[in-house]
Amino acid sequence: MRILIIEDFEPIALAMQSALRQQGYDVDWIIGVRSFEPFLGIDSKKQNIAMDPSSYDLVFSDGDLFGPNNGIAIVEQLASRGVSCVGISSQPDFNDKMVSNGAIAGYLKAAAFAAFVEEAADMQGVRQRSQQALDSIAAFDQRVREDKDLRRKLDAILMANMQN
Repeated sequence: MRILIIEDFEPIALAMQSALRQQGYDVDWIIGVRSFEPFLGIDSKKQNIAMDPSSYDLVFSDGDLFGPNNGIAIVEQLASRGVSCVGISSQPDFNDKMVSNGAIAGYLKAAAFAAFVEEAADMQGVRQRSQQALDSIAAFDQRVREDKDLRRKLDAILMANMQN
C-alpha cells in the first residue's frame, strides 16, 4: 500500500514515515502542494516535484502547511479525484474542516501517530472507510482529547521518535 504524508514539520513527518514503514507500507512525504494542475508537491528542500496523487492509496494531510495551499484545499482536491485522505492536524478545527471538505476522517497528530506505533490503525480498512478501522483511530483520538496526561505522554513519545 502506498501512503503519502503531507506535513511541513520534518521531525513529525519523519517519525510518522518511519512508524508506517516499519509496518511494511511504502511511504512518501512532502511538505506541501504548490499546484493541482499539474499536481506539484513541495519536497523537503522546498523544490517542486511532479506527482500523480492517484498513485497513492491513502494520504495523511496536516492542515496548516508550507506553500500556497492548506490541508483543507488539498483534501478537497484529492477527494474530488477519488483519493482517500485523512486529516492529521494538532488543531481540531482544521481536522473538522478537512472532513467537511472530503477527508474520510480527521485526527489529532498525536493520536494518529499513537495508532500507527501501536499498529492499531488498519490502513487498508481506513482506506476502504471501514467503520471498525476508523473507530479504532477515533478511539485513540478521543482519549487523547480528554486525557491531558495521555496527550503529554504521546507527545513525549512523538518527540522521542522525532529524534531517532
